[in-house]
Amino acid sequence: MRSCLASLVVVVVVIISALLIVIAGSEVAERNGEAICEMQLEAMLQGLGGTQLWAMELFDTWGSWPSGQFAGNRYTFGSYDQCRSFVHNHDDAGEIRGHYCMAVVPRESDNQTRAGRFVVDMKGINGVGIGMCFPQVCADEQLQGYLKRFVELRYHITSDYSQVNCAPEAIALGGKRIAAITIFSLVAALVVASTVYEIVSNYRAVKPSPLPITFSLYSNWINLMSIKAASNQVTKKSASIDCLHGLRVLAILWIIFGHSYMMVLSAPLINPVATLEWIASVHSALIVAGVISVDTFLVLSGLLTCWSLLRELDRNRRLNVPLLYLHRYLRLTPPFAVLILFTVGVYPNFGSGPLWNSSLAVTADLCNKYWWSALLYIQNYVNPNEMCLGHSWYLSVDMQLFLLAPFIIYPLWRWGWRILLVVIGLIIASIACILAVTMVYDLRANILLSCLERDRYSYVPTHTRMGAWFVGLILGYILHRTRDDFVSLPRWKVSLGWTITAGLLAGCVFGFYPLNQPDYEQNPLIVDALYDSFKHVSWAVAVSWIIFACVNGYGGPVNGILCLPIWQPLGRLSYCLYLLHLPIQTMLTGSLRTVRHFSDLQTVHTFWGDFSLTLIVAVAWTLCFEAPVGKLDGLLLGRGKKVRPTMPLKQAS
Repeated sequence: MRSCLASLVVVVVVIISALLIVIAGSEVAERNGEAICEMQLEAMLQGLGGTQLWAMELFDTWGSWPSGQFAGNRYTFGSYDQCRSFVHNHDDAGEIRGHYCMAVVPRESDNQTRAGRFVVDMKGINGVGIGMCFPQVCADEQLQGYLKRFVELRYHITSDYSQVNCAPEAIALGGKRIAAITIFSLVAALVVASTVYEIVSNYRAVKPSPLPITFSLYSNWINLMSIKAASNQVTKKSASIDCLHGLRVLAILWIIFGHSYMMVLSAPLINPVATLEWIASVHSALIVAGVISVDTFLVLSGLLTCWSLLRELDRNRRLNVPLLYLHRYLRLTPPFAVLILFTVGVYPNFGSGPLWNSSLAVTADLCNKYWWSALLYIQNYVNPNEMCLGHSWYLSVDMQLFLLAPFIIYPLWRWGWRILLVVIGLIIASIACILAVTMVYDLRANILLSCLERDRYSYVPTHTRMGAWFVGLILGYILHRTRDDFVSLPRWKVSLGWTITAGLLAGCVFGFYPLNQPDYEQNPLIVDALYDSFKHVSWAVAVSWIIFACVNGYGGPVNGILCLPIWQPLGRLSYCLYLLHLPIQTMLTGSLRTVRHFSDLQTVHTFWGDFSLTLIVAVAWTLCFEAPVGKLDGLLLGRGKKVRPTMPLKQAS
């Protein structure tokens, strides 16, 4: 017994001793690091004072005092890559490696001058952000004490306080990165094997088996690029809704266009004052109002869901609801899940730049924390202000409404138009919810303001966005009931319908204009509340009339444009275009090395670059992830007379 106790004491003593040694060692290493940092900082000061070549090279990476401050500029990045690649072996201080930092240097300004109004506080400091390069061994806290001396020496400015934040070195992502690389490599191998198998089978004139070619680029590309001739609706009504192709693509283009402007406006600009002139221009409303383009997708979702479920009920008089939900989840989730995996496993090491940490804060960091609520499609309620891939709030809203759909559409099929009264009641309830939260929380419609409360209570909840979806559902019911015959309308009613539609579209777009001006607070809150409350449903009604008119032969040139063959392949890419565009735009913004110049021409040029790159990646994403999963879904779960859930962000089944 005594020997066991003695052994236990010895083990405890050894463990405690080891811990003390580790702690002491870390403290010694930390003190040594602090000492080396001080030596290297002093060497930098001496080198600059003595005009030594290596010190001049290091300080050459620093940003100069920013010009254009009377135009609102408050940033200068310096030379990021030159700093990161800098290495010098100093005789006394050892090896000095460059480490990029962003310092905020105070500046005095007259708040009454034009310049003073546009120097924005950065973490409580009224100053400018300057890219600087310091030794890699130094922590932010150590640099803080030396920053005043460097600022005085480099910029001849005396300041009592400055702050510095250094970009962390690239981190090893461990299991996440390994999992991402493994899955992407496995998919690549499947794509190659499946493609080779199909090509060899075709060469040998042997019909390939369906399952092995699910990942084949050959057949997936043919399916993606196939174009079906639009139906001639002169004598017989089309069994498909051809105009949806154009509406779908135009909506996603508007979204990408608006986000291109958002990214440019949110990045450091050399001429921020010009943005005020842009906001004052009437054409800015065309970009600012792009947020309502999402309501187009909600209309299409409600329409296609109602259309497909009613057809299934006509055939089988019942719905297999669990299988319906499983189909929907399997069709939507894999491309989205792979994007989340890429975001947490590859994205952090995929690029760099002065703004890269900011891009990580809105992508990888949030997905690391809330990937689960994204894949469960509940993040618009669970973590509405910290969503993994913020634009994916639409997927949560759409999924939740789809889960609700059978419990509304079956009674609609069973008891007819009477259930539409319930649907109209839900639309009114949605409008009332937005009106109430806007008044209670004093939410302004100005979308150029960063307002987390507006996003949480008004913008992303399903109960505030369901109005447009239910308008689409009503349209789906009407089109289903009139599927065999054209709806005959007198000319004056058609003219009235197009006139009201044009008025609603113009009101939704240009109604934003006065609410997004700098003097927006002069407008009564009730004006913002009424506009925000009715814009979603008003837009949905206008889009619904366009679809109704095109289907029944009253579309004219509008129908001709929306039914162009080019929209069909792009429509099949719309889901991946939606998923990928904002992460790509965020990555490009985070990789900036210089301050941007804002103008409409420059931003339009940026949009086409964003769209082109997104289109290329979306094609690859569709061919490698979405199309194979769609084939597997059809082979494994789609046998028999089961309805397939249609998706508004891609080609309808």
